[in-house]
Amino acid sequence: MKKTILFPSLLLSLFLSSCTSDDTSDRGGDTTITVTNPYVLVLGTDNNAYVFPDIPTLENGDFDSATESKKSIQLRGDRRVHFYDEDYMYAFAYSQDSPGKSLSFEIKNGVFSMRKEYDLSNGIQARANYKESIIGTYSDREYEPAKVTAENPPKTAVKFFKVAVEQDQLLPPVSWPSFNFDQTQELAYITDIKQYGDHLLTGIRTIKGYLPPNVFPEPILLFDSDFTDRTYVGVFDSNFNLTKIIKDTERTGMIGGMIKATGKTGIEVLDNGDVYAFCSAFSSTERPSGILKINTSDFSFDKDFFFNISEASGGKKLFRSHYLGGTLFCLQLFKQTGLDVTKYYDAPGAASSFAIFDIATQSLTMLTDEIQNVKLITDPFIDKDTKKIYFGINTTTDVPSIYVIDALQKTMTKGLVVRGQEIRALGKLKVK
Repeated sequence: MKKTILFPSLLLSLFLSSCTSDDTSDRGGDTTITVTNPYVLVLGTDNNAYVFPDIPTLENGDFDSATESKKSIQLRGDRRVHFYDEDYMYAFAYSQDSPGKSLSFEIKNGVFSMRKEYDLSNGIQARANYKESIIGTYSDREYEPAKVTAENPPKTAVKFFKVAVEQDQLLPPVSWPSFNFDQTQELAYITDIKQYGDHLLTGIRTIKGYLPPNVFPEPILLFDSDFTDRTYVGVFDSNFNLTKIIKDTERTGMIGGMIKATGKTGIEVLDNGDVYAFCSAFSSTERPSGILKINTSDFSFDKDFFFNISEASGGKKLFRSHYLGGTLFCLQLFKQTGLDVTKYYDAPGAASSFAIFDIATQSLTMLTDEIQNVKLITDPFIDKDTKKIYFGINTTTDVPSIYVIDALQKTMTKGLVVRGQEIRALGKLKVK
């Protein structure tokens, strides 16, 4: 088969020639696009990406980003894309040093357009929908021990950001002191957040957050901890006051899978109101990944429930859990076997094994169609009605593609093929 290869420099010139240049703007090209189809792709690199709305399907077909470049909106800077249901799309700047502002988009009267742009004082690490808003967190992860005294403790904090989605209004952030969490002398770092009623449930790991003298500031060292065998869930009220700490020290480890400093998934609220903690135990080299149940009557871990993911998967550790509705989950696991996966910090292609898990029967089925030479896997789009989950997967040997996992059939198949740029995000917006 004859293949046409577009080199990055040529592709970029094609994109820029089709867009209106504006060096002072945080987006390039058109800012409104007429659409009739609901799916959205974000394609590009960490520092320069393009939003393509009006995608008819993720199940099959072939999409050429250079050919379709006139129907895209450019985003400058590293982004974390978040969908509020199927109503709004947000592109949060990854860090305060990233070029470009955070943006929100919607489809209204058949037109995909930007709603608003605004500055955040920090990046967004963990995030979740909460009632009529999006909650995001930024956890400080560094301080200087030499400046700390009993009278002058570290002023580290977790900052809670709240975006009221209907008004598209960013409310003033609220800070919660994070030093000496649970008397550990370490910092609290939030890895996942979920709404449960009026409560905000947060996965928390503790980190030292400082470096020994004369050590080059490798970010991974900031995440070192003496308490990798602990599982924490923090219960916050709607005003971001911590009301309770749920703790387990016997069975597994931390909640959440992280890429760079961004945590995601782990606390899962089921349709029937049950709540489970899917624990990756990523930072522990001795504890398995596992599932704990949270008793919502008193916010405690159920002492009688534990499912050992590592044992059931043939020795793998969990990266992230993805709830598909009902009692079904898609589990994203590290490809290698063994309890030590700490070397895969900031290795987004390492978690390329998948399984279907049914919490009702406590059965885990590994999927056999494993993708090879994976470079990057996106956050998924989940269709709870069909129990399908869609991942954008980029490899070093093949063109980027959407892969479709059918939880009912327990299959993984290649869907839409994307030519020209890496897949960075995908989702769906209602065409209104």
